[in-house]
Amino acid sequence: MLKLPLNSPWSAFATSIPLLTPWYIALSYAVVGAWTDYDRAKCIIVASLPWIMTILLWPMLIIAA
Repeated sequence: MLKLPLNSPWSAFATSIPLLTPWYIALSYAVVGAWTDYDRAKCIIVASLPWIMTILLWPMLIIAA
């Protein structure tokens, strides 16, 4: 978990992203399932990979800045 001071401009986003990520993955899964002919397993992987990368890379970019 990324610890930021409360006066940081990223503070609100950092506290909300863990709560919103499951919803983003579920919505992405629904969209991928509706628009493609992928089976369920591929839809879950395709829907979750961008969000997992966001959760992993975004804190590293903030720390590096």
